[in-house]
Amino acid sequence: MHLDFQRRSAPPHATVLLALPLAAAALGVGLYQYGIARATTQLQQARLLAEAKHAAFQSRSTDATPVQPARIEAVNAATAALNLPWDRLFSSVEQSLDEDVALLSIQPEPDRRQLHLGIEAKDAHAMLDYVARLGSTPGLRNAVLKSHEIDDQNPYKPYRFQVDVEWLERTP
Repeated sequence: MHLDFQRRSAPPHATVLLALPLAAAALGVGLYQYGIARATTQLQQARLLAEAKHAAFQSRSTDATPVQPARIEAVNAATAALNLPWDRLFSSVEQSLDEDVALLSIQPEPDRRQLHLGIEAKDAHAMLDYVARLGSTPGLRNAVLKSHEIDDQNPYKPYRFQVDVEWLERTP
C-alpha cells in the first residue's frame, strides 16, 4: 500500500499561461504606438513652427503672395489637433477602464471637443458599466453609446462598441 501524504497542486491553466504574455505584449504595443504618436506630433509641431516662421518671413518681403484661405484652414486644423490636451484626455479615458474592457481606438474631433472611442468589452454588462463610468469621469461628460456588435468570430464573443464623449475645458 502506497500513501501519498503530500498532495501536489494542479499546474496553472494553459489560458493563464498564455494570457499573461499576451497582455504584456498588448501593453508593449500600446506603449510603442503611443510613443510613435507622440514623436509624430512633436515632428508635426516642429514643421508647423518652421512653416509659420517661413510664412512670417515671406510676408515681410515686398513681393509677398497672398495666403490661400484653404491653406490657412488646414494649418489651423492641424494646430488645433496638435494642441489637444492629450495627456489629460488619455488619463481620463484610461481612468474609467477596468479588466473587462479594452480601448481599441480614440479619434478626437477638436472643434466639437468630442472623442470617438472604439472599445471592446467582455459582455453587455461590462459595456454598459463602462459607458456609465466614462460619463461620470472628471473632465468628461455626455458619454453616448453609438453602436455595438458581438464578435462572433471570437470564442469569447466580446462586445465591440463605439462611444462618443465630450471633454470639458480645464478650469483654472
